[in-house]
Amino acid sequence: MSIEDYFTTGWTAKKNTEAVDSGGAVTDTLSTDTSIGTAGVFSACKRQLSGRELERYAKKEYEEVYRIYTTTSGFTVKHWILDTDSLLWNVVNVNNPHDLDEFYQIDVVRSDFERENE
Repeated sequence: MSIEDYFTTGWTAKKNTEAVDSGGAVTDTLSTDTSIGTAGVFSACKRQLSGRELERYAKKEYEEVYRIYTTTSGFTVKHWILDTDSLLWNVVNVNNPHDLDEFYQIDVVRSDFERENE
């Protein structure tokens, strides 16, 4: 059995696009990052991090912290991920275990921005 046996399809990679209007106000817009997966869609699975794993992300505003596993590459901390339940997650860390390119561990959080932009 491999990690891919736990993957589900329908995850979507998002990226932020900033625009500045004539008055100087900045607006953020999330759009699908078609450079990842197949037109921005990929397969993955997620699990909630344990208390021991949460220490590095211990901030008051984070209510949910998960780790997403995928074989799809190209993610950075500037990405967001829309999961199969239509929940928006902010990428805070991308790890390629042992630099083997077999799968990636992507730590994600949900805070006010993610909940407001679903």
